[in-house]
Amino acid sequence: MCRAWCRIACEPVSLHQLQSFPARRVGGKRACGPGRLQVVGNTGNEQAVSAMIGIFLITHGTLGEALIQCACHVLNKRPPRIAQLGVFAQDDPLDLLPIARQMLTWVDEGAGVVVLTDIYGATPSNIAAKLLEPGRIEGLAGVNLPMLLRVLTYREKDMNALVQRAISGGCDGVMHMKQEKNGREIQ
Repeated sequence: MCRAWCRIACEPVSLHQLQSFPARRVGGKRACGPGRLQVVGNTGNEQAVSAMIGIFLITHGTLGEALIQCACHVLNKRPPRIAQLGVFAQDDPLDLLPIARQMLTWVDEGAGVVVLTDIYGATPSNIAAKLLEPGRIEGLAGVNLPMLLRVLTYREKDMNALVQRAISGGCDGVMHMKQEKNGREIQ
């Protein structure tokens, strides 16, 4: 039996939800495992003050899961309406596309969803590209922790502002670190 690594509000997904996914087999076993699927945050039963933009990470392996865990550490809480789908070498993108579409609905409260992926042109970004709807579901490649933190911070703004802040956060978070001596940079 496959262990479900889908989580909604830190609880395992129901068997019915898991069975709604296409059954993919790798080596005679159902292809599930750590890093495959994860949704954290509100389950939709809570009353929201205002709709926020959902976040969906589609990345290689467990990168999305690791980024979410790091964001939880920095923020000291689990953010609502965030999901991740890990893509592994043995995965068929055509099998993952229906799963990605279903997971997208889990994080969409009506304000839209930003889809974050790691490498533009790779399999995760190709899956993400098939989900995009300009103005409602936007995609960004090159995800890093500073970008994710910006998205989490500005997700109650409009989609255009969120996309601009996310890109600037991702770029601003990459820098050349130089050693300092006595408070001054060494050249």
